[in-house]
Amino acid sequence: MTTEGTSRRAWSRPCVTRVRSSAASVPSVVIGAAVDGDKVSLVVATNDAGRSAGQSANRVLQAALAQIGGRGGGKDDMAQGGGTGAGSVDAAFTAASTAVREADAG
Repeated sequence: MTTEGTSRRAWSRPCVTRVRSSAASVPSVVIGAAVDGDKVSLVVATNDAGRSAGQSANRVLQAALAQIGGRGGGKDDMAQGGGTGAGSVDAAFTAASTAVREADAG
């Protein structure tokens, strides 16, 4: 999910955690982005089942941040960061998806 506007940045984390909670028994990784001009804020969350399957929110976030020239971090359950490459948000989501698939394959 992607939102636009400064007021929506604060909305990303609660939204991502709500979606994560709704998929309690299914291994899940949820990523959300808020875009304000060229600035991008990303939030990634995993549920218990996802972490048991080898997923890490921080690892997925780092893959996405590399695409938007960003910085950030967190833990296996929740990570957040941002950058200034709004034109590369699609590439960030693709990189996050690849990181999830690689963890599934490992």
